[in-house]
Amino acid sequence: MLSQLKSILLKSYPAEKLNQTQMENLIYIIKCISKVWNEGNIRYVICPEFADSAVDIICQNTVVVTDEFVDLLSLPMADIGSGWNLSAMGTADNGETVHIKTSVTENGIEVYMESMSGEVRDVLYNLTLRIAFDNQRLTKQVYQILCSMNFDSGIIVTDWCNARFLKRQNVFNRSFDRSFYCYGGVDFSLPYTDYLYFLSFEQKEKLWESYLKYGLTPAELDWLADELSTGEVPDRIQWEISLKKVMSQLGYTLVVKDNLFEVFDENNIKKYFSSDGNSSEKAFMKILFPLNYT
Repeated sequence: MLSQLKSILLKSYPAEKLNQTQMENLIYIIKCISKVWNEGNIRYVICPEFADSAVDIICQNTVVVTDEFVDLLSLPMADIGSGWNLSAMGTADNGETVHIKTSVTENGIEVYMESMSGEVRDVLYNLTLRIAFDNQRLTKQVYQILCSMNFDSGIIVTDWCNARFLKRQNVFNRSFDRSFYCYGGVDFSLPYTDYLYFLSFEQKEKLWESYLKYGLTPAELDWLADELSTGEVPDRIQWEISLKKVMSQLGYTLVVKDNLFEVFDENNIKKYFSSDGNSSEKAFMKILFPLNYT
């Protein structure tokens, strides 16, 4: 039998509309947590609960002062919007789980703390955001978006099937033509290099596959070629390993003799590449042979 949680009113104030979508509010909250309570070791764990139409975002290693959290984030929590319900919870010093919830009434916004003891807790550890939705379809879509997001920057790198959702939420970046992935966030002034650095290893693999298997020339490989020309690619080793992995999966063979090289496909047909070709070719050549093609 579950024990009844005791509720305490922490704060009440007049209601205020932020005129932001649900995702804009959520990204703001997540970036605020990363900025204010980040000691450099936050680890985000995204836990879907599809049966309950909810997603938990566990911010491990956070130590949050309750008053600061309420002052900074209770308004965007309350203003999250129709179909979404956002609450927070964490572990108190005595080990109990403490919940922070908001309620919008005709008199304004009320912020409550709920716990077994019914006592106010000043500090919470491992802050967790819980987002409850009114249907499973929305739950799965938001979960997919969260898995595609860098929590420190708010940058989203996802598949184009999610573009319509990002547009509705006003977090779709319209500035990239010919990109293989769909990009989102709340800061549209960021240079393309910021988006390039947040591609996962698996996403890098798909880019190489799109070029080598299907002959596509995605914008991301243009960006990579530009960065390689300056020598400023912090995750270059990921690009190299992902490229060689895709070449192996596609049956490509690389033969190097002296300063010459040849590439053969799975049918042992020689493939021709040039550092003077398109940007995808340049990126391919510069990753495989950084000393020969600078």
